Amino acid sequence: MGTLQSLVRAFARVKDAATKEAYETLSQLLKNYTGLAATSLEKETEGINHLLQELKNPAYQTALAKLHLEAHVDSLAAAQKVFEKIYKERLTELKGKTPSQNKNVRLKLQEIYDFLVDFTAIGAYAYPERTHMVDLRDHLNTIRSRYKKRKPAKKVKEEVVEAN
Repeated sequence: MGTLQSLVRAFARVKDAATKEAYETLSQLLKNYTGLAATSLEKETEGINHLLQELKNPAYQTALAKLHLEAHVDSLAAAQKVFEKIYKERLTELKGKTPSQNKNVRLKLQEIYDFLVDFTAIGAYAYPERTHMVDLRDHLNTIRSRYKKRKPAKKVKEEVVEAN
């Protein structure tokens, strides 16, 4: 797609009237399709298919013939057909697989853990006579303090690796 736009743009400075007219015809059409590569694959495919349909119009066919770009448009159409075939095969292959739920499970576990720690801390402060709650709070605080000490060490190692 980008190559087609570049090839058409190459005719911008030609002084021949017929070539200039063909250039203007195609450049007006291709303006609608700039930035297509930055979109999703589905939108890009839809845009390329729409462009190929538009290029079948007789006015655009004569412009392509004048600029000798029919072969490139044919190769673009062939490449698009191959891409669509491979993309559909990939989509059917992925239908059988379910995405991992690790992030969701990890967030849910973190939420439950935070709730448990808060509940234990509130219970221990509200009822200091319940020694099992106080002991549990102390154990959880010990675990949390060890985890906090350990966690920055990983970040430092990652920064050292990135620096190298």
